[in-house]
Amino acid sequence: MPNKEINSHIIPRHHLKQFTNDYGCIFTYPDPDNYQDNHCKSKGGGSIAKNTASKIGYYSEEIEKILDNKFENQGSKIAKKILERKLITPDEREFFAKYIASFLYRVPASQKMLERLYPQILKQKNSVEYYLKNYYGKANPNTYYKALNDPAQKEKRINFVWENSIKSEHNLVYNALLSREWWIAEVGTNSSEYFITSDNPVFYSTKSGMADRDIQITFPLSQRMAMVFDGNRETPRNSDIEYCSAGRFIHNQVDLINKRTANNSTYLYSPKHDINIQSLVGYRVTSPDYIKRKL
Repeated sequence: MPNKEINSHIIPRHHLKQFTNDYGCIFTYPDPDNYQDNHCKSKGGGSIAKNTASKIGYYSEEIEKILDNKFENQGSKIAKKILERKLITPDEREFFAKYIASFLYRVPASQKMLERLYPQILKQKNSVEYYLKNYYGKANPNTYYKALNDPAQKEKRINFVWENSIKSEHNLVYNALLSREWWIAEVGTNSSEYFITSDNPVFYSTKSGMADRDIQITFPLSQRMAMVFDGNRETPRNSDIEYCSAGRFIHNQVDLINKRTANNSTYLYSPKHDINIQSLVGYRVTSPDYIKRKL
């Protein structure tokens, strides 16, 4: 059950800090003026990362520890190396794939998906066994199904499956990431362009899933860098991560990555109060264009 005393960060603070402005503030869309704290009000608006993308009791204490110890501690260190243009080892590359995958399962979009799949969830054998053992003692399956079809039980069951998905190993996802070429789309510090993040920042093809190698996977690392997992080659060209400046993109490639980040997200996070970002709220990618750079 949720721990009401824990202020859970839906998106890790170390990730959000990469999208704060020079005052350490970040704007939350769809209504950036409604998400402000005392520190940032005098700095032009927004809120500090600690007060952004968080909700009391969103994760249980167990999940908080798993996210922190299993993913965030090491994941943040590897992200820092990538942002500093340092080489990462094969082991770090493998772990970073797991770190990226954790964003797929910890976010609200994952819960919403489970709500749509609830009829199938009810039929799962481990679902029956779990509830018979932990909630209804020796009650027979008819009692179990009657209880679970009660709307009051729906949230409890979805939360159980959701937390298990956060804890699970997702080898298909890891392999889908590791089998692709990794490169960084980068905008210069003097550029007016920048990347945003969201409460569902990993983009992939929702039609074919990560198995669709014709569609890239993207993940924003900071307001200046976004990671691209490129599947247009059968095997990765090399194990190093190539950094490609915005000068090597065709027009509006930064905008395309931001649209991907906004896809299927409820909240967007930006270092600026920007009407262009406001327009991306509720954006849905239908047929994503390819992020191109000159090789």
